[in-house]
This record gives sequence, C-alpha cells and structure tokens, in this order.
Amino acid sequence: MRFDPQGNYVSKSSDAEIVVETGNPLKVAVAIVVIGFVAGGALWIVSQGVPDADGRGRTGLNDSLIEYAESVVRAKAASEEQPPPAESREPVTDRDKTTSRREFAWARASTGMGRDEQAVQHLKKAIHLDPGYADAHYRLGLTYVKLGDHAAARREQAYLKSLDVDDLANLLGHLVDN
Repeated sequence: MRFDPQGNYVSKSSDAEIVVETGNPLKVAVAIVVIGFVAGGALWIVSQGVPDADGRGRTGLNDSLIEYAESVVRAKAASEEQPPPAESREPVTDRDKTTSRREFAWARASTGMGRDEQAVQHLKKAIHLDPGYADAHYRLGLTYVKLGDHAAARREQAYLKSLDVDDLANLLGHLVDN
C-alpha cells in the first residue's frame, strides 16, 4: 500500500510495506527539525536534569527520582503528624536551624558537583547543629552509599529510626541492601 504526503491512498502493492512519498522538501525539513527538538529535549533532561523541588537548581535524572521519593515520604510523614523526638541536648535555636539548612544546601551543591567527601563534611556540620534534622541524616546516608561506606549508611539508618522517621530509614535501608 502506498501513500502520498497528504495520506491519500495511491495503489496496492503485493508487499506488505508502507512507503511514504516525499514530494515536498519543506515538509521533510520541518519533520527533521521537530524530531531533532524532541530528541534534543530528551537528551537535555537526561544530562542536565529537571528543576529540583525548590525550583532553584537542577539535579540529574537519578537525583530527581530520589527527590520525588523523598517528597512522597515527607508528605506521608507530615500527614501522620508525629511529635518530634525528644533531644538529649539543649533546644536547637533558630540560628542553629538556619545554619544547618545552609550547610545542607552546600552539601547538595557539593554532591551535584561530584564532591561527595565535601558533601559529607557539610552534612556532618548540619547534623551537629541540628541533630534532629532527618533530611540531613538521610542525605548523609545516601552519600555514604554512593561512597561505598555501607556501615556508616547503616548508622544513619539507625539514627533515622530513632527519630521515628521509619519511611526514610526504610528507603535508605533498601538502597544499602541493593
């Protein structure tokens, strides 16, 4: 069966193939450009990533999937409204929380640049300032998994369980096991 560019039936062929006759080079050029944009966009998403949850930066595709899983876990934890765990040290001040969040942001940037050891240092500072910062413990565990230090990742998983953040602890445990 043969078709012309407008899709009109032309003739029957004994073969079972479909042949598209290209009479207009402009249509072919437009089709090539559209295919190029689609393929280029897909390659760009894989290489550059998609905007992160805050919309400030970009993360790789794997990090985007991890961010999505983390946001689902956080939403579930927020809906259950668990009381915060009791801390053994003095209460964390607003200044400590702000500095801790800043260190966490530096850690994420370091991870994005492939500087995992530097990210570990920033995450340790964030945890020192705010020991109940579950996201920092989780991210530190992820970084340890990436570096191959599964024992340290297990320690972070245990600490997450002590903070009653079982969903993040289980997610980290699955990553350590695989």
